[in-house]
Amino acid sequence: MIHFGIRTKLKRLRSRLGRTKRILKTRWRYRITIQRIRSKPKAEKIRVLFLNSSTSKWKCQTVYQKMEESGMFEPIIGITALGEQSSYSDSELADVFAASEQFFDALGDRHVRTVDLNPKRYRDLAEFAPDIVFFPEPWMTKHPQTTAFVSQFALTCYVPYFVFTQSNPEKHCDLEMHRFLARYFILNESIAREYSKAHSWWRQSFDFVVTGHPALDGVVEDSSPNDGGGCVIYAPHHSVWEGQIGLSIPISTFLSTGDAILEYAKKHPEIEWVFKPHPRLRRSLESEHFWSKERIDAYFHEWEALATACYDGSYASLFKRSSAMITDCDSFLAEYGATGKPIIHLRRNDISPQYHPYIKDLLECYYQVFSAEDMQSTFKLVLECREDPKKDERLAALRKAGLYGVNAAQNIVDYLRKELRR
Repeated sequence: MIHFGIRTKLKRLRSRLGRTKRILKTRWRYRITIQRIRSKPKAEKIRVLFLNSSTSKWKCQTVYQKMEESGMFEPIIGITALGEQSSYSDSELADVFAASEQFFDALGDRHVRTVDLNPKRYRDLAEFAPDIVFFPEPWMTKHPQTTAFVSQFALTCYVPYFVFTQSNPEKHCDLEMHRFLARYFILNESIAREYSKAHSWWRQSFDFVVTGHPALDGVVEDSSPNDGGGCVIYAPHHSVWEGQIGLSIPISTFLSTGDAILEYAKKHPEIEWVFKPHPRLRRSLESEHFWSKERIDAYFHEWEALATACYDGSYASLFKRSSAMITDCDSFLAEYGATGKPIIHLRRNDISPQYHPYIKDLLECYYQVFSAEDMQSTFKLVLECREDPKKDERLAALRKAGLYGVNAAQNIVDYLRKELRR
């Protein structure tokens, strides 16, 4: 009889060998796909499908535009349902899809639905004959729209919709979706070096490519801080729960600061306000039973009555005409940080996120708020008196972090043009 411990180890070994075999087969398929794309007639454009599940997560507009301008690529957006959207009803998805179509029509981008409704069915992306498929997030992709399945007929690429600030290799590069990617476009060398330690040829099929993040392209074009006037953006995160859930670390301070910031905004109508909540905030408050639907509706309506409400991903222009941001959203520490303007960073005392080295220096140059007293004094200094004593220090840290002067979209297109040379 085989000892239970040995039997468990053998089971794990078989599982590892099986996955390694799949990874090696995927790598071989990508080599064949690259050769197929290279052999296409020059007059025939390379078809690129960008999957997108939410307008607030559309961060590849500059990549789309560069591809369209190149004459070599034919981009199109595939509207799909990812993450928690897979559990949405048909009517809820119909509303999401309609909003996405309206959004992309306004941008002048081509788009197609990749999910049928009534009944719900995820379409095989091979129907759209893509040579390359871009994925925006790793959460709960559905067959036949997984990287493993798509790798059979297209080169899969990943540009995460968020900019990494926390160090979390397992969450950011070792989920099932990551393992069967071909190319992973990443922000900077610092993150690539760190995550390469968790990357191995037998666990993942992808290669890191350092390009910068396209979410910063539209921001850094006009990176000079706004010294006078401008709106103040309040951008609360959705992770309102207590304690870590799986790989998700809660960073939201909304339950302790949301009402106070709304009341402050009411008392200061001389400030132009923008309400930019995380797209999942409303759902998190309701699904976790922290607030009733009536209270959530009333809160959002109050903001909409006194501020500009921004619920999609078209906020680059808001960043440019703003003077400061109040947020607990990690991604904005880099995305808005790239403007060079002051960030009032709302922090929780019970959570200590593990930030990437590049962002740690930046945090010292933001205005940290841990308490009601901190918030009161910081709001008075930055929002009322318009003072920014950390400005020079912050700009120096931004240059050191490499968030200035990087054109990620051009870098991505140039890389693919060279890789797929024809």
